[in-house]
Amino acid sequence: MKRVLPVLAVLCALALIVVISVRHQGPSISHTLPAQSADDSATGGAFLLLALSALVSIGIYFIPYILATQNKKQNAGAIGALNFFLGWTLVGWVVALVWAISKDVNVPQPAPITAVPPAPTSQKKCPDCAETVLAEARKCRFCGHDFSAAIPQQVK
Repeated sequence: MKRVLPVLAVLCALALIVVISVRHQGPSISHTLPAQSADDSATGGAFLLLALSALVSIGIYFIPYILATQNKKQNAGAIGALNFFLGWTLVGWVVALVWAISKDVNVPQPAPITAVPPAPTSQKKCPDCAETVLAEARKCRFCGHDFSAAIPQQVK
C-alpha cells in the first residue's frame, strides 16, 4: 500500500496539470468580455472537481493491478486483465484484489530426469585390443577376437 499512494498522487498531479492547461490555452474571447460571472467560475470548479475525482477513481480502480505488478506476481497480466474487464463489478474487483495480495504458490519443479547407469555387470578385457567387453561375450565387438578358447578374465 506504501507504493500505491505515490501513484495516486502522481495521477492527481497529472489531472491538475491537464485541467490548468485546458483552462489556460492562450488568449481567448473572455479577455474582451468585462468579467466572468459567478456561473463561469462555478463551472470551472465543478470541472476541476470532476477531473480530479475521475483520476482518483481510475487510480482506485487499478489498485489490484498496481499491487500485482509491484509485488512481482507471476500472473500480474491476468490480474490486470481481470481488473480491466470485470473490475467494474464489485465481485471482479474484489477477486482481483485478493488475487493480487495473496502469496504465489511455489509449485515444486519436477526433478530433472537423470539417466540411471546400468547395473554393473561382470566384464572381461580382450587380450588382443585391451577393450572391456561383457563376460558372457564370445567375440570381442571391437577387434573380433574369439573368446571361446580363452578363459574369461574378470574386471571390476
